[in-house]
Amino acid sequence: MADGSVVQGGTFEYTVVAKNKSGTVLVIDDATVALSTEDLGTNSVNPDGSNGVFTSTDGAGNVTLTPKAAGVEGKPFVLEVTEDNVVASVEIVPNPPASVAIVPAA
Repeated sequence: MADGSVVQGGTFEYTVVAKNKSGTVLVIDDATVALSTEDLGTNSVNPDGSNGVFTSTDGAGNVTLTPKAAGVEGKPFVLEVTEDNVVASVEIVPNPPASVAIVPAA
């Protein structure tokens, strides 16, 4: 089961956070995120863990993002890339009123 999802052509934004044993957030300067496959998109993250962005391409399926900082590899995050043709919403849209042309009598 995926931890998150993104639609084809969309972006998934995230932050890499490092913590010590007590759970205190630590400052990092070497954050990276490895992808299990580059077939489903591209990825970037700042060295301090901020502004992480996975941008999906045309494929569909699961890609695993694995964070790493200070020599410690973090828990993998499974991201599902879904097809853009999946119905996301359904609504009724009224048709515009019919137009009638009035022609003056001769």
